[in-house]
Amino acid sequence: EEMDMEKDTEEEEEEEEEEQEEEDEEEDEIDIIVEEEDQEELGDNILLEVEEEEDEEEEEKVKKKKKKRRKRMRRRKRREK
Repeated sequence: EEMDMEKDTEEEEEEEEEEQEEEDEEEDEIDIIVEEEDQEELGDNILLEVEEEEDEEEEEKVKKKKKKRRKRMRRRKRREK
């Protein structure tokens, strides 16, 4: 009887260990998926930042062109006077 109890206890412990291993594996898989999603989001954010920087650079170019144009117009007006 005592041996049966020991055997049952060992089997229960093994089952618990297997269940814990399965849970750990599932958690690892979830962690991997979350990490992949985070990386995708990070990549998307980087792309957005690059696009924003490009837009800002384009805006700066336009501003510079407008400024140069205004300067030219002022010079012309002065010359005409």
